[in-house]
Amino acid sequence: VVSPIFLWLLALCLVVIAFGVWLDQRIAKSSWYMQLDEWLDKRKGSAVLVMRVAAAMLLILSWQGGAILAPTVIVPSQYEWVGWFQFGLAFLLLFDKTVPIAGLGIIALWVIGAIIFHPFHMLDYFLFIGVGFYLATANGKDSRRLIGLTVLYLTVGFSLCWVGLEKLIYKDWSLFLVEEHPQLAMGLNYDFFITSAAFVEFSLGFLLLVCLLQRPLAVLITAVFFLTTLVFGRVEVIGHTLIHGALIIFLLEGPGYVYNLLHKHFSNMLHRIL
Repeated sequence: VVSPIFLWLLALCLVVIAFGVWLDQRIAKSSWYMQLDEWLDKRKGSAVLVMRVAAAMLLILSWQGGAILAPTVIVPSQYEWVGWFQFGLAFLLLFDKTVPIAGLGIIALWVIGAIIFHPFHMLDYFLFIGVGFYLATANGKDSRRLIGLTVLYLTVGFSLCWVGLEKLIYKDWSLFLVEEHPQLAMGLNYDFFITSAAFVEFSLGFLLLVCLLQRPLAVLITAVFFLTTLVFGRVEVIGHTLIHGALIIFLLEGPGYVYNLLHKHFSNMLHRIL
């Protein structure tokens, strides 16, 4: 895994993350960003609805495609009941009072997937735990909802970091994909492209974990995922439905508990970078 390219990209990512810390503090004090924050804060009330719609869409599409949580995770025939379970969860998302039950059901759905396919395989879809927790706390007090938002930040961030690590550790998986779709590499050396993509995903996930540049980062990640749909089409759109839903929530909700904690204890810029 460790090579000269790896070390150069690692150094570059550390510089970019350090720059992100500086940029986060700079733009937070600018008038245009404060106005944008205020405009988005007024629309926080729509955040749960966004996730309800995104989750219901994915559950229905997975049910229709005979899959669980993602269109590529096809359920064996003996587990046909899983599809109807997903359909039932989508129905529960229609009503405010049953949204928390649907959230717990989504967590249970991830556990079912782990039992069927092995927990290691389901780490790719760990964000569903965060989505379920976010919906389960949707009708609670503000403090409970903040915990749900924090868990969503952490699980989406972890999912991106994990996908990045997979590209570094299991390069053959990504190499097969790039050979099937060479336009992805944009003419770059395949090994360099895969390693670079891994660092990009890991860095974006890390920034979400520490809640830096929440709103700008949400826009950036959304743009990156939309670019991949130009190659993979409908399957990619369906697979990333919940990620886009979570990113819209980050836009509307703004900083989570982790950000406030870091800002309180690491107000000095150098300390935050370290």
